[in-house]
Amino acid sequence: MKKVAFILLLILGGLNFINAQESNRNAGQNPQAIVANKARNEALKAQEKLGLSREQFAKWYQSAFKRISAIQPLREELKNTNDNTKVKGIREQIKENRIKFDQEVNTFLTDDQKSKWAAWKEERKNQQRQFSKDKKAKLVESEEEVLDFEE
Repeated sequence: MKKVAFILLLILGGLNFINAQESNRNAGQNPQAIVANKARNEALKAQEKLGLSREQFAKWYQSAFKRISAIQPLREELKNTNDNTKVKGIREQIKENRIKFDQEVNTFLTDDQKSKWAAWKEERKNQQRQFSKDKKAKLVESEEEVLDFEE
C-alpha cells in the first residue's frame, strides 16, 4: 500500500510540475499576444496543409484570431464552473463560434482546399476520439491495478 501511495504522489508531483511549466510559458505575455500567436500558428499550419495564398493566409489569421478571442474566455469560464446547465450553454457558444469560423473560412477557400479542409477536420476529430478512448482505457487499467493490489 505504501508503494502505491508513493507512486501516486510521484505522479501527482510530476503533473503539478508540468502544469507549472505550462503556466510559466505564457506568463508575462498579454492575452492578446497569446491569441495572436495561436492564430498565427494555426494559419501557418493551414497554409502548409491547404496551400493557402498570402491573401488567404491573412483572412485565415483574422478569422482564427476572432474565433480564439471569443472562445478563450469561454474556456476559462468552463474550467471554473460545475453547473451542468451552464457547461452546456458554454459548449454551445463554443460550437457556434467554430461553425461561424468554418463558414468564414469556406468563403475564401477553393473547392480543392475545401475538400482538404474537410479531410483535415475529420482527421483531427478522429485523433481526438482516439485520444479519449486511450485516456479512458488508461483510467480503467489503473483502477483495475489498484483493485488487484488491494485484494
